[in-house]
Amino acid sequence: MKTFITTLSILALSAPFSFAQKGKIVRQVLKPGSIRASSAMKQIGPKVPQLNPNHFIIPVKLETHVARAALQRLEQNLQVSIRPSQDAVAQAMSHRTADANNLLLISSARSNSPLKDILNAEEMFRQWYLPEVKKANALLTQVAVMKENGTLFANQAAMEQLQTSIENTVINASLKQNLAQAIQRQDYASLVRDLADYYTLPRNYAARLDLQHLASLDAAEAFSTAAAGYLARNPHKINLKWRRLMTHPAVSAQTKEALQGFIDKNELSAAELEELKSLLTDAYRQHAQALSALRHSPEIQNAVQTYTLYITKLKDFVAEYGRLPKWNTLNRAEQNLQQELFLLTMRDNHAFEPLKSLTAELRSIIAQYTPQPVPFEESLANLQEFCLKHHRLPMSYAANPNATKREAELYDQFSYWQQRGSADQRQQIRNIIFH
Repeated sequence: MKTFITTLSILALSAPFSFAQKGKIVRQVLKPGSIRASSAMKQIGPKVPQLNPNHFIIPVKLETHVARAALQRLEQNLQVSIRPSQDAVAQAMSHRTADANNLLLISSARSNSPLKDILNAEEMFRQWYLPEVKKANALLTQVAVMKENGTLFANQAAMEQLQTSIENTVINASLKQNLAQAIQRQDYASLVRDLADYYTLPRNYAARLDLQHLASLDAAEAFSTAAAGYLARNPHKINLKWRRLMTHPAVSAQTKEALQGFIDKNELSAAELEELKSLLTDAYRQHAQALSALRHSPEIQNAVQTYTLYITKLKDFVAEYGRLPKWNTLNRAEQNLQQELFLLTMRDNHAFEPLKSLTAELRSIIAQYTPQPVPFEESLANLQEFCLKHHRLPMSYAANPNATKREAELYDQFSYWQQRGSADQRQQIRNIIFH
């Protein structure tokens, strides 16, 4: 009995791990900082995380002055210090074994960090925002077609269909009201401009809808023109991208304060409108430059290299052996590779490219070569036969280096169903163990 219970504790070393065991490993090996999201304004789309300064490390070795300035704005906004993360990692690695160095690289590559949180939040917003833009474009196309065929403001059934489309497409209540008023006034220009400006319609859409004034501008200028125009026509109301920038740490507090001053105005003069456009262009570029700097930072590049390295290692292994590396083996290198891959793919933390694609590629290879488990009934019969014969549970190579290949295989079968089986299946296993 004591032997059986002692052997059960060895399951904590086996793979695949249970959720509780995964959590324990993460707590012991990977300790990301706690991150909370907050915003002074009403948030549109996924939130940008409010970062914990105690866990914020920004690399100082940047390729361009623009990138350095962008990250320094982040530093000022978040009230954190820029510290040389590469030097810190190099110093830590100099005191560790090769295995521990690999673990350090994996820990950095797959775990959350403030930099990754910003990029993840940005990608989540993009995934939410682009479908909204496509729906707005479809609505504008509907308006353009109605104008061409003469049904705009002239055909009651067509107008009711347009109003239904607006109701189903537009989320912002103020914009809905503006569009409804434009329809009542039969004001085609306001209808199109408010829709296009609120969503900062991309240039390839703008050229098709009597908005050529936007089509010739670059992305920053198109945004500033759309955002300033929307505010000028709708005092105290700002468009979707502007709302995003007002909550983003990449935009300086000074810029946000200046922008808020324009939001508070009841009307804008021609000179103020031009000043606002310039300020919005600067805010847009602050945001874009910071994101570019983060994507090319040493932390992200090191993570890309780590995932690429382990994809290569796994491809080489399966090409040679036709299977995945095992944890339950006497081969230390194979065991380490299995554990390293397990940690690297434990959670899907990366929504942004190229880490999103690299993670997916690694998981795809693992899924392709993951063997089918031995059926439960067969595993249970094998376990019962072994226990009756040896009066103990089968053991892994880690617990018993002298274990036979058959015993190690039975251990894998037993541990798989002990962790992945249903409650009834686990109870059947316990009945054998404690019989």
